[in-house]
Amino acid sequence: MYASGSEKRKDDPTVVVKSLKNVHNCPRPAKNRNVKSPWLATQYEDKIRIQPTWKLSEFKSTILSDFNSEVSRSTCYRARKRANDEIQGSYEEQFLRLRDYGEEIIRSNPGNTFIRHHT
Repeated sequence: MYASGSEKRKDDPTVVVKSLKNVHNCPRPAKNRNVKSPWLATQYEDKIRIQPTWKLSEFKSTILSDFNSEVSRSTCYRARKRANDEIQGSYEEQFLRLRDYGEEIIRSNPGNTFIRHHT
């Protein structure tokens, strides 16, 4: 940027921009302290649901390419564990509701049977 002040009035604080190159070529810093495991777990829960043993190195490089943020292996581990715990919890919760589903089937469709085998 090239700017100059008023030559006629020395007490005038304004400047006039003569030319401006609005190109910024400094790289963005890759460290971001706001990228934490709970947030990563929610962002990547669907991918972790499909691939629960996602390699930490691949997870880390995906975060770097998606958000341009470097995170530690331990942060990736905690995010993957948190997502897997959330996924497993939802499965257990659904299993606990299985009896309710069976009772609703019998109530709404008289004459039907519901048999649950527990192994």
